[in-house]
This record gives sequence, C-alpha cells and structure tokens, in this order.
Amino acid sequence: MITQKDVAQRAGVSIMTVSRVLNGSPSVRPETRERVLRAMEELGYHPHSGARSLARRYIGSLGVVAPLPENIGLESNPYFIRLLQGIEWACIHQGYDLLISSQRRHDQEEFPYFRLYFERKVDGLIFLNAGFGDSHLEQIERYHIPSCVVGERPESPHVDVVDTKNREGVARLVEYVVAHGHSKIGFLHSTVTTYHIVERFEGFKEALSRYGLRFREDWVFWGDFSEASGAEALDRLLSLDDRPTALICGTDSMAIGVIRRARERGVQIPGDLSLTGFDNIPEARVVHPALTTMEQPLVKMGERAAELLLERVQHVDLPARREFFETTLVEGETVGHQRNV
Repeated sequence: MITQKDVAQRAGVSIMTVSRVLNGSPSVRPETRERVLRAMEELGYHPHSGARSLARRYIGSLGVVAPLPENIGLESNPYFIRLLQGIEWACIHQGYDLLISSQRRHDQEEFPYFRLYFERKVDGLIFLNAGFGDSHLEQIERYHIPSCVVGERPESPHVDVVDTKNREGVARLVEYVVAHGHSKIGFLHSTVTTYHIVERFEGFKEALSRYGLRFREDWVFWGDFSEASGAEALDRLLSLDDRPTALICGTDSMAIGVIRRARERGVQIPGDLSLTGFDNIPEARVVHPALTTMEQPLVKMGERAAELLLERVQHVDLPARREFFETTLVEGETVGHQRNV
C-alpha cells in the first residue's frame, strides 16, 4: 500500500510537506507542490476518502470544465452560456463561487483542470461536454473527486450525470420533417466528437429506418459547431446533383450558418431546402427565417448539475444519480412542405 512516506521519498520532501499539499496549505511553494502532485500520480497514491473528508475544509467554490476546439470561445457560445447561467444561480443560492476552465482539446497536459481540485481551489468539478472517457474516470475514482457530467454518460458508481434525451429529440425532428412530405433528408454532423452529437446522429439514423427512408453517406455533411462550418456544408450540399430536400443540423449554430449562406447564394429556405437545428439558442429566434429547432432546458440542466454536485461535495460516496431532461419542439419558419416535382 502506497503511503505519504512513499510520496515524500519520491518527491524528495518531508512527510509534513506532503500533508500540507493534501490540505491545500498556501505555505508550500508552487514548484514543491508540483513535485508532490507528480509523485502522487506516478505512484498511484490517493488518500483514504474518510480521512480526506475529515481533514478537508470546504473551499466554497465549484469548478466548471468545458474543453473546446480552437475556433470556439466559451464566452461566445450560447449553449455553454445558458448552462453556466443555471450553474451560477444554484451556486449563488448556496453561497458558492465558480472557477471556469475552457481548456483547449489540443493542450498537451491531459487533465490540467484536476489541479483545481488537487490544489484546493474547488470542492468539485462539473464537466460540460468534455469528451469524458475512461481516463477521466480513473482520476476521479482514484482521488475521490466529487464530479457531475453534463452532456456525457459515463458509467461510474460515483459520478452524477445530467443530459438531454438527444436521440428522442432528433427523432421528433425527423418525424416533423417527414410529416411535411420530405423523404430525402440529410444530416449536418460535427467532426468535434462529443457524446451528445453522436447520440443525435444515431437518433437520426434510427428515425430514418423507422420511416423506411434511405440513409445516404453522401448526405452527411461535416462541421465543427461553428456558423462558418454550416455555411461550408451548404456549399457542399449545393455541389451535389442529387440533393436532400431537408437538412437536420446537429446544432443551432451550424444551422444558422446554413441560413446565412443560403441568403448569399439565393437559396430559398424553406422553399428550396427545409432546415432544423437543435438547442434553441437565442439567435435561433432572431435569424430570418426563424429556425425550427429542438429546445433543451439548458438553464435547468445547469442548475440541477450544480445541485447534484453540491450534494456530492457533502456526501462523496452517494450512489450516482442520472437525470435526463425532455426536449421541446420549437416551430419556426424553416420547414416547408416538399414541392411536387
């Protein structure tokens, strides 16, 4: 069994210094703290959860982790902003502060945000569509880090999950488009692989099969959540001789990019192409024509994620809670009846 003495020997410090690092003492120099944390990781050391909870004083802050591709800023992304609104409201109600990490996906240090916890800057972490995987779970389980995940569904006995019923939501959009006479339906996917976009794509394919409609790889277009990538997707669609008459977009941002490029190229929406989004971000209501989309209760989801995490901070060994929110169809002006050819 690895002990604090082993960590101290590996790091070249005293046992007292290791104890100070574990308890977040400000008297430890940053370079020394770094050596101790590295030694803990190399040895696979983690304190006994009961002992940690007795020794641990609550910091009064939660961390929010939202790894993003290079071209998307957290502050300009309405999806994350609305989740953060809910998280902030719950924290204010409980007298907690927030620390936000928008670590880029390409950064070399794999889990820099866990340092927020190790260095006692936060009491727990909320992960927003963070590309959550087994390596995250290993860290959380090893160090008993109170955690809640939004937009992913890791299998862990001690990680809470908040998510939308993504498959059902996209299936409802396909049903709506089919009801307007469309049978040639494409999908605007994302090269940024997150659980929720994969779920939406699977829901799309399942819905096509349910209606006996053909799935075509050449009618799957690829973006990166940005409006610019939606515009590029429309260019690719228009280059096809045999085109879909309706396009289900994985996010509102990409759908709005399609609308704006369509205006530039003289494509009528919904006359020439019907279109749907997903999320119901504020811009979906002000763009012209108004976007038909599927609303997620993002503020409520963020609020609930914070509530679950705050409960787990107090009781780290609670069994995992998994809560899934319904989506709501928001009818705009971007889906029309298919013209007879």
